[in-house]
Amino acid sequence: MIVGGSLGTLKMVWVVWRQVSSRRYERLEAGRSDPSREGTLSAAGSRIADVLLTAFLVVWFVLGNLWILGIYWPDFEPTLFEPDRWCHKTLYVFALVHLVILYSVLAALLTFAVGLITCQICLCPILISCK
Repeated sequence: MIVGGSLGTLKMVWVVWRQVSSRRYERLEAGRSDPSREGTLSAAGSRIADVLLTAFLVVWFVLGNLWILGIYWPDFEPTLFEPDRWCHKTLYVFALVHLVILYSVLAALLTFAVGLITCQICLCPILISCK
């Protein structure tokens, strides 16, 4: 959670910084039109770093899902013969609830998007023919 949260925060700060910088650049360059200066903020190195960070976060998320759901209900107390194979109950339940909330929000967004697309497909021909 610490690695994913830290790198996710870093990515969000980076995205906000790029947006602010690009708006400032557009405002400063609004009067001038120099085609050689286009794409200054979107350098190849920045894009590669962005793709790598996004790929790492996706892989980290998938591995976290496998790790959390792979040991569905672990031992919450250390055993005598395997003292390293246990998990703190509060931490595990927090991670599990976090995944349930995340997947619920994703399902709600997907349902909403499918509903909008369905309305677009079904109602648009009716509305156009009424005009």
